[in-house]
Amino acid sequence: MEYLQNYSSSDSEEEQSNTNESDSKLIPPPPIEIFSQHQQMRTLSTTSLFSYIPWKPSLTTTSNLDKLTNYITKEITLLNQNYIFKPVNKDFKRQIKYHITAYPTVNIEDKNASKFKNDIRSKIASLRLPENSIVTPPSSSIQMLNMLSKKSIRLKFENKLILGKSPTKSIIFLCGVVNLDMEIKKYIEEMLKVFNETTKENRGQVQFPDLLKDSIHISLATGYPKSANVPNFEELDEAVKSINVDHYLNDINIDINELIIRDMRTSFEFNINLI
Repeated sequence: MEYLQNYSSSDSEEEQSNTNESDSKLIPPPPIEIFSQHQQMRTLSTTSLFSYIPWKPSLTTTSNLDKLTNYITKEITLLNQNYIFKPVNKDFKRQIKYHITAYPTVNIEDKNASKFKNDIRSKIASLRLPENSIVTPPSSSIQMLNMLSKKSIRLKFENKLILGKSPTKSIIFLCGVVNLDMEIKKYIEEMLKVFNETTKENRGQVQFPDLLKDSIHISLATGYPKSANVPNFEELDEAVKSINVDHYLNDINIDINELIIRDMRTSFEFNINLI
């Protein structure tokens, strides 16, 4: 199946997913200890850490993504009839906007949290960067004033969209799959290896470990159901994937340059430069 299933969340707003997209599928990770709610209840001094790569598209790009969401929902009558879609940038329920999930939420004892974050930072710094995907912005005075203007790793979308669904709620998600060439794929796999090893070394427990099999994607909009009776999800997903979206996605660049580990209890964010 190509749709995103068991689409869970790091908190009530931020979503993660599970998919089998062949072009973006990563090497399955080694076994890792599964989060147990009972174990968490026994460990009072536990925090939850969600790791993600923020994407900060321009106003022009977010406008185009909004138009894409409107186009998809109008083309698929069942979506329009049964869901109200909120683009990520306009969804006030989301504290975290456009992003790539770097790693699912890890539950970890407070005493190990700082070491976990510092270990991730030092190991990420040692990874070989995908040199062919690094871009440098123009050095004009206007660009220099822009805090977002710095070297980045540039990614692109695949030419189709897919749906995600929540295992605990009736909401669905319109998602763009990130295209991975061999160099980028290797970089992402090495990053996942860092997280897997560091989680085990610091006795962390992963919520929803099946999410580690995800393709790399970005949620573009959330679909909130209008009623309890909704159409068959697989039928909706097939309809979404059948629509040609080249016109909307071809010219969009996904420029990323940092990774954030967010403490879901305190909302504190630990920033790590990727480049």
